[in-house]
Amino acid sequence: MDTKPALSLGNSAGPKYRRLYEALTGAIHRGELAEGSRLPPVRDLAWDLKITPGTVARAYQMASDEGLLEATVGRGTFVRAQNRILPEVPVNPIIRSAESRFLNLRTGHTIDIGQDAVINAVLAEIITDSGVAFAGYVEDGPLRPCRDHAQAWLSRQGVTGTVEDLVITTGAHNAVMVALHSILSGRDPVILSHRLTYPGFRQSAHLCRARLVGIDGDEEGPIPESLIEACRRHNPQALLLSSNVHNPTCVTTSLKRRQEIAEIARQYDLHIVEDDVYGTLIPSRLPGLDTLCPERVWHATSLSKCFAAGLRVGFLQCPPGQGQLGQRVLQGMNYSLSPLLVRLAEQLFASGSVDAIGQEIAAEGRARLDLAKTILAGWDIAACPGFTLLWLTMPPSWRASAFQNACEKRDILLAAGDSFTLTNEPAPNAVRLSLSGAPDRVALIGGLETIAALLAGPNREFLT
Repeated sequence: MDTKPALSLGNSAGPKYRRLYEALTGAIHRGELAEGSRLPPVRDLAWDLKITPGTVARAYQMASDEGLLEATVGRGTFVRAQNRILPEVPVNPIIRSAESRFLNLRTGHTIDIGQDAVINAVLAEIITDSGVAFAGYVEDGPLRPCRDHAQAWLSRQGVTGTVEDLVITTGAHNAVMVALHSILSGRDPVILSHRLTYPGFRQSAHLCRARLVGIDGDEEGPIPESLIEACRRHNPQALLLSSNVHNPTCVTTSLKRRQEIAEIARQYDLHIVEDDVYGTLIPSRLPGLDTLCPERVWHATSLSKCFAAGLRVGFLQCPPGQGQLGQRVLQGMNYSLSPLLVRLAEQLFASGSVDAIGQEIAAEGRARLDLAKTILAGWDIAACPGFTLLWLTMPPSWRASAFQNACEKRDILLAAGDSFTLTNEPAPNAVRLSLSGAPDRVALIGGLETIAALLAGPNREFLT
């Protein structure tokens, strides 16, 4: 079946081939171009759109590379049957194991200050006292005490919302997924994010069958003009943010910028998913977007960074009146929560252990950050008070990938900037260091001194 699609380049910015590619893929995802449809020959479409054949050919090739089109010699170019396309497995999983010989400054662990002993003691108390009923699923009644404690904990951090709109999840990543599945609809949903972003955001968008589009940022956070342009071009439904501290650049979004983002979100009917898993460690928090535009903010966090990553208990504060929607989506994804984890989190909150251990972790994080600033003084590092990640921009003599390899040869793992870039975006010449990955300060000092020596010395990696 021959089809002459009503494709237009529009008035948006960007090269013509990309504008045509976006119009073409959008028409396919919306069903305007059905499977098996034959596209116009390159020269015919170029004539109709008053562009060069090379521009059309490049757009066709990009869509073919994504598996949306297929070209047959002598027959033409056709919309490919989408049921042949299976999702790709990410090349690098979010969680990667490391051999014991490595100092792992790549992964954002929880600092170990002995919380395992506290958790095990509470578990023994629960089992000895009354046990936990596993025969049935966890229903709303047994969840209420844990939700009450969690909502009070979030309130102390300045997070607004009611307990009725609070959903308990299996970690912050699960909370983000629940929020996205609550928000997204249609065949071609679009999510916006910083061009440098946490790899988990990329995976979340992929699992939601959504396109992740990057926006620019600066030292104050997402740039409003870039956000507006993305809204106009892509009609996104969700914006993924980490306003209190951005991973990996360590930028805190200013209050003025938050106010601008809230106004843009209202103007373009954009929902905001705020991943605040590290925000619990920040000593002075600005008013959150949940206070500036509460009707469209989904606030995700967990106990991972402030208590124990292996506990896998998180929380999603939904917009007013949307708690039941979030709960239904969670049930569709997980069906139920572990009664043991819910009871354990409840007891840890009730005993004050979450707050006490959180304060110890934050204090140790501040001490490690002070050490890093001293040892790496003179180099271009970005840091945020209370945050256990560092963003280190490479000197001219080093490329990030080569520096990563050099560190690995010295049994130190870190993350190069390309780990955080969106598809087809340029990678920054920088690396991220996770100070929480070291087992203690002595090991951290040794690793940071090795890194400082590498930065100061000549780059000999190209000779090895």
